[in-house]
This record gives sequence, structure tokens and C-alpha cells, in this order.
Amino acid sequence: MRIPSLLVAICASLAIAGPLAAQAPSNFPTKPLKLVVPFAPGGTADSVARLVGSALADRVGQPVVVENKPGVGGVLAADFVAKAPGDGYTLLMGDVGPNAVAAGLFPNLPYDALKDFSPVALATTVPMLLMVSPKVPAADLSELLALGRATPGSLNFASAGAGGISHLVGEMLKIQSGVDMVHVPYKNGSQALIDLKSGEVQLMFATATTGLPQVKSGNTKPMAVASSKRLDYLPDVPTMAEAGLPGFVADSWSGILVPSSTPAAVVEYLGQVLAEVLNQADVKESLTQRGFEVLAGSPAEFSDFLSREVAKWTGVIQAAGVKLE
Repeated sequence: MRIPSLLVAICASLAIAGPLAAQAPSNFPTKPLKLVVPFAPGGTADSVARLVGSALADRVGQPVVVENKPGVGGVLAADFVAKAPGDGYTLLMGDVGPNAVAAGLFPNLPYDALKDFSPVALATTVPMLLMVSPKVPAADLSELLALGRATPGSLNFASAGAGGISHLVGEMLKIQSGVDMVHVPYKNGSQALIDLKSGEVQLMFATATTGLPQVKSGNTKPMAVASSKRLDYLPDVPTMAEAGLPGFVADSWSGILVPSSTPAAVVEYLGQVLAEVLNQADVKESLTQRGFEVLAGSPAEFSDFLSREVAKWTGVIQAAGVKLE
């Protein structure tokens, strides 16, 4: 049987055009969307949300209103979205804290981090960077750990707060290296960095984007980055695996989630649109220049990632015996 020439022409044109643009479900969206950010305005999560939200609005033809709901390390915002109507109009700018760490940290968490959300798109990741004070007599991670083993408990590691990602990565280092260290929590990362530079504390994990200016200025010494490969903007800093701790990977990340009651067709559509947004040249370039890795994966990929993250951080919390007072 011969295929009609018109059909051949249509198929050829589609092949040249590439993948079809995301197709919206019937009657969606017909009103503004709300993108809830679990932290205060002006921070990294807020700036990413506003950049992505603006591009998303252009794609769906409706405004995207960014709403900041800080509190309890992001739990208030996550709970708000978990209990919102599942109609696709309320989205969460998810974060490793409220959407992964909280599951193991809070016994009475008001939502289930996996069951109460439908992951839509993992947007960005940035690895954690291990830095030490310039006063610490160690040139690399092996020398740092040797100092700790020689005098157990002599090393203090700072964090931006108990139960936060910078604290838990420090606990992860203790577990995997077998070196006893003392945790010193601060109210925020800025104060922790001040004391790290002065030598009041010896080491600290921070996101690579936060640590980069400190490393470049010589205020801190980089030991290793907790990623699977070296960073383009810190090419001389080894990964934790290269430095002697295989499998040591820890990221801060952000991604979009909606209530679990959201129809699958809406989740799929939003996932396709957000993938388009994150692969948009100006958006991707802006995020990359800030030090983020842009992922733009599918809802299914984000779901698998989220399950691994919850399991990993719950394991670290239990092994380290972390409890908030």
C-alpha cells in the first residue's frame, strides 16, 4: 500500500520541526498560577522562582504570582501547598530542606514528603563545598582528617543551623570518615562564615555558589566539592571521591511540586512546559552563570530523585542521632 503523499509531507515536516510543544489540557490554565517559595524574598530560592515563574507565565499565557511563605525551615510553605486544591494552580518551589530532610527530622511533620506531592520538574542543583579556615594546617582532605584522627573532637564544624543541609553534610562527613567532630550551629550562614574566616571554627560545608567568593578572596581554603564531577568554576578543587571518600555526594536543589491530588494530565503538561522553560536559552544561561546545574527532568525522574533524597537524609539523621531541641 502506498502512503498518501500528503501524509508523507506532514511526517517529514514534523521530523524537521522536532518535538511538539507541550499541549495544555482542556480549560487549563484559565487564571493566574501561584508559585509558593518556602523562604524570604531576596534569597537564592526566591530569585530562581521569579526567573522561572516569569518564563513560565510567558509559556502558559497566564500570570505566575510568586508568594513567599518562610517559616520552620520551609515546612510552612510545603504544608500550605500539600493541603491546597489539586487543580494545578498552586505550585511549590521545593527544596532539599522541606521536601527531603524534613521527612527524617520532624516526627510530627504535617505532610508526607512523598505521598502528599506530585513532583513536576527538578530544576536546579548545586553541590556542597567543604571549606576550612586559613588557619587550619591542612592542604587537602586527607591531611584534615588526619588532624581529626590524631586528636578526636578537636575539629569544630560550623553550620547555618541545626538540622539544615550544611549541618547534615557535616554529619555525613563524620559518619563516612569515622572522624569525631563537634558541631557548632549558627543562626545563619553569614555568621558561620565570619567565624570560619577568623578561625573560631575549623571547617564548614556551604553551597558551592556561596563558598566561591570566599575561596576566590582567600578567606577560606577549599578541600573538596561533594559532587560527582569537578565544577567548571572551581576546576582545581577535587571531588570528595577524588579526595578519598567515594560516593560522597550532597546537593542543595530546587524543583517544582504540586499537591498529589493534581490530575496526571496537568502534572504532565506542567512538567513539559517547565522542561521547555529550563531549557530556554536565556533562563538556562542565567542559572548557569549563578553556578547552578540546570536539569529539567521529567516528573518521573524527579519522583525517583526525591525518593532517593528522602532515604539518604533520613539515613544520615538516624545514624547521627540528630534531634532538634
